[in-house]
Amino acid sequence: MSTSEDNINNLPRELQHSYQRMIEEIDQLTSEAVDTNAFYNAIVNGVQRVSDCYSVNLFIINADKEWAVLEAATGKTGSLSQTVLHRRHKLAINGKSIVSRAVINHSICIANDKQNDQPMLYSSVDLIPIHSELCAPLISSQRNIIGILDIQSSEHEAFHEDECVFYNAVTEHIAGLLENKNLF
Repeated sequence: MSTSEDNINNLPRELQHSYQRMIEEIDQLTSEAVDTNAFYNAIVNGVQRVSDCYSVNLFIINADKEWAVLEAATGKTGSLSQTVLHRRHKLAINGKSIVSRAVINHSICIANDKQNDQPMLYSSVDLIPIHSELCAPLISSQRNIIGILDIQSSEHEAFHEDECVFYNAVTEHIAGLLENKNLF
């Protein structure tokens, strides 16, 4: 058992159960994936089904380690998330976004007041305002950042210490899945 999974045992029971359900959901969906895109979509769908969030995005770091490329997106907006995804949205690793900060810092970054923090991932008047965002790095066994799990909420102050512990364990599991599939 990893240190992250050990830390899950210190969370409230509700979060412990949510963690178990999320891991089971991700494992079930990824086991049915037939290609890389389906695998990435299974990850974000597994997180979305268990969490109470507005959207879930999966960024994968490109081979040159210059860009975080949006590979899968889901959320209550559905078609708009898919439009951004099909545009091959990417963020510079050395940029000012919360995604970039999570890569640079090798740790979870939270913005609980998006109006006063960095710009939103999507800037469209059609979207429900994103008030909170949590970006958790996917770290390989060699300690390299291979991607970012980006979770967005329409609620103010949605993410706290317990969610950091929770999503750190989730992303550790996801990184292991990606490594086992050789998808980075």
